[in-house]
Amino acid sequence: SQLKQLFKVTLPDNPDGAPVLLTNVSTSSGVRDLIFVLGEHSNLTAFDANTGSQVWTKSLGSGGIINSAPAIDPSRQFIYANTADGKAHKLNVGTGTEVTTGGWPITTGSGKSSSELTIATAKDGHNYLYCANQGHGRITTINLDTGTTHVCNLTASEQPDTESPSTSVSGCAPWSRGMPYDSSLDRVFAMSG
Repeated sequence: SQLKQLFKVTLPDNPDGAPVLLTNVSTSSGVRDLIFVLGEHSNLTAFDANTGSQVWTKSLGSGGIINSAPAIDPSRQFIYANTADGKAHKLNVGTGTEVTTGGWPITTGSGKSSSELTIATAKDGHNYLYCANQGHGRITTINLDTGTTHVCNLTASEQPDTESPSTSVSGCAPWSRGMPYDSSLDRVFAMSG
């Protein structure tokens, strides 16, 4: 009975994934709580979580529709988006400035970005970003500490770390709202069609 609408805003690009929240972010207009929304056309927008005013927006890639959501780095300094250009992008949370050093943006492969991103700290102590794309049904794992990647092609799992596996199999596309990480098993789980 105490819930009430705080604001209503028109989105520049309709999302098909969950928004993410980060509090106490330093921006050019002071410290703010931000909501990040990734639209279906790869536009990432930061809104003030208390007023709905737009703080920044960034168009990332072009191409088809995506069904993804962004993820916040454990350091609270960066936000990641897997977009229609087949790449994972890394941006500064306060300004939307894209990181283009250290191998970023990182290739995640062809096909629609079709799952929300997952970040996990594995038992080896490294932070990993998990990106799912259709195409050959691939899960790209990015070591956020080193920038190295590992690719699992769901249609050709016997051919790891290749961008173009030799297979005629199709239809094994990942299609889910997220890939859960189980710390007790040190495993991430992905679903495919």
